[in-house]
Amino acid sequence: ERSLSQHFETLAASYTDWEDVNIPVRLELESPKKMSISGRATMVRDKSVLISLRVLGMEVANLYITNDSVYATEKLHKYYVAEDINSLRGEFPVSISDVQDMLLGQAFILERGRLKKSMKKQVKMSELEKYWTIMPNKIYDDVEYAFCVSKEDKLTIFSVCRQGEIPLVSQYSNHVETAAGMIAEKTKINLSAGKTKLDATIMWDAESAKWNTGKPSAWKMPKGYKRISGEALIKMLSGSL
Repeated sequence: ERSLSQHFETLAASYTDWEDVNIPVRLELESPKKMSISGRATMVRDKSVLISLRVLGMEVANLYITNDSVYATEKLHKYYVAEDINSLRGEFPVSISDVQDMLLGQAFILERGRLKKSMKKQVKMSELEKYWTIMPNKIYDDVEYAFCVSKEDKLTIFSVCRQGEIPLVSQYSNHVETAAGMIAEKTKINLSAGKTKLDATIMWDAESAKWNTGKPSAWKMPKGYKRISGEALIKMLSGSL
């Protein structure tokens, strides 16, 4: 029987540094609207996430996230959204590298980066019947977050808890070895933010991913598009605008 310390070291050792990736993705939404769409994601480590959604090979929408901004473009109606990331994350100091780890199914500590063996003293660990858990010591404005890991040392759940409410749960499955180490090909996200409820599944095609090419796709601000709020875009995608 391995100790929690050994489990922690095995999990941390399963991750590898990477620079950029271009990877096919399929997005299945249950809420706010039921739909399924494919596309590609380009991520530059610690800098940006660009997700391009396509229908019959044509880009219909994209989402671009950096350390300070979130942009979204809807091409059919020529709308775009530009938001300061600070207005979205509040007191929770999530960085772009944390978002990347969250999307790929890798554990991390806020303001410290992806899990490393040296971070053992910065977390509390507990053992359950089928899982073991990691809870970072530092709490932000009553916000706690934790990771559930299988006995095979694969991340299965990431959750955020605030004053008894759980605004975010990500569930991970279909773990595969990649140039970034162990990632989850399937991420199911349940997010509650105000009146907005997001229930989505992200499926990565890890076999077709291109890692560390040094030539990631760049996002350009659209010309001739009308700027709308993020809420308006979500309403429009929900069919209620």
